[in-house]
Amino acid sequence: MRIHEKLNFPPLLADLGFCQDRDGRDLVTSTIKTWPQLRFIDVCRRWANSARMVMRFEQANEDRPGYLLARFEDAVHEPEKFVRAACSAFDVDPNSFPYDKIADLPVIGSSTAKKPGRSWMKPSTSFNPIGRWQTWSPLRKRAFKRIAGQALIDLGYATDNDW
Repeated sequence: MRIHEKLNFPPLLADLGFCQDRDGRDLVTSTIKTWPQLRFIDVCRRWANSARMVMRFEQANEDRPGYLLARFEDAVHEPEKFVRAACSAFDVDPNSFPYDKIADLPVIGSSTAKKPGRSWMKPSTSFNPIGRWQTWSPLRKRAFKRIAGQALIDLGYATDNDW
């Protein structure tokens, strides 16, 4: 059985050895904004299950050449460093990438791209998809901690549930 079959990952993702994680609190916030019909606790459960899958994928692949576990936040805050790490992991010449055009790349799939028929947007200088969860109510924070707090800690996004 191949690794993607054990972990339920698409074959291409597993074959590439690329996996990206994101702070579950922000992912839940973005998901609810995009699909408001979803229940908060269900999205928390989905993220916790996905986080455990990411951790199993990393454990199975961490010593494999051509493997990269990347953080969404690193791609947002330090895109050049992120691209260089990806190039290094996949044996691509890092000088072949047009770093001067990174700021021109559209954001695809953002919950803030709300124009009908569009799934992409050009980010403004104020675009920041990180930390939006901080507006959560105490009730939502407690629910997330109960359902997914340990996964958040295990992925290194928090040191404990005191946030």
